[in-house]
Amino acid sequence: MPQLIDHATRRAAYAEATWRVIQDGGLTRVTVRSVAGEAGVSVGSLRHLFPTQSSLLAFAMELVAQRVEARVRAIRPVEDPVQSAVNLLAEILPLDEVRRTESRAWLAFSAAAVGDAELAGIRRQQFEALAWLCRTIVGDLREAGRLPASADLRFEAGRLHALVDGLTVHAVTEDAEWSLGVLTAHLRSLDPQQERDGS
Repeated sequence: MPQLIDHATRRAAYAEATWRVIQDGGLTRVTVRSVAGEAGVSVGSLRHLFPTQSSLLAFAMELVAQRVEARVRAIRPVEDPVQSAVNLLAEILPLDEVRRTESRAWLAFSAAAVGDAELAGIRRQQFEALAWLCRTIVGDLREAGRLPASADLRFEAGRLHALVDGLTVHAVTEDAEWSLGVLTAHLRSLDPQQERDGS
């Protein structure tokens, strides 16, 4: 068991080193040698766990998805359903340096996925996961009376998904807090109570 734990820890460290290389110079800078240098290990040590650059990239991309999913699962609902939705989606947005590094790496992986079937499969899985989360959030808002009963759930879920994707790209280089404000304002604007209160 200790050896398995050590392997898992080292694999994660190499993936994080891959993210940092991407953040510093883009995906084209990622090589087994550059990642080994960033991680402070020999090329042989890295190749022991990742024989090819492709296997390293695939794991590094999967680890981003796993970390985001773990954060989302750890969020507990609060009394305000809109705030609960914001709290969930905030774990996806690059609102701090850790999430910003993850997001930059994810965007680079997504671009590379155009010509890589394995990366494309990981990207598709995460697209579906976010789509499911947006559908769940929109359904919960309607159940809580924070979305008109006549609302098209499929449309609203798709719009929310597109907004989160766009804000992620924006917040990687621009004002992250502004992005969170836009997300919050969008979700609150769906609430029919806003119109009744004249707000």
